[in-house]
Amino acid sequence: MKKKLWASGVTILLGAFLQVNAQVAPKKLNLSNFNEVRDYVIGDTANPEYFKVDWHKTVFDGVVDATAQDKPILLWLYFGGPLGNC
Repeated sequence: MKKKLWASGVTILLGAFLQVNAQVAPKKLNLSNFNEVRDYVIGDTANPEYFKVDWHKTVFDGVVDATAQDKPILLWLYFGGPLGNC
């Protein structure tokens, strides 16, 4: 039960984050569409996507909400930088 709940938790935040404002990526990079590709990669710097996610104050609140909506959650925990201790 705990493994299933954890896996569900890991997936819900990722799914919510990716579905918030999905965009179609440009197929190729060339001189004529450089600005389009750059804007796609950088995104909206004034209003980043993670500001649009409905974050919860506690993990338990997220689990309750996800269970009610039958959605998974993403629980990302790490200590230090995501690249390790390089």
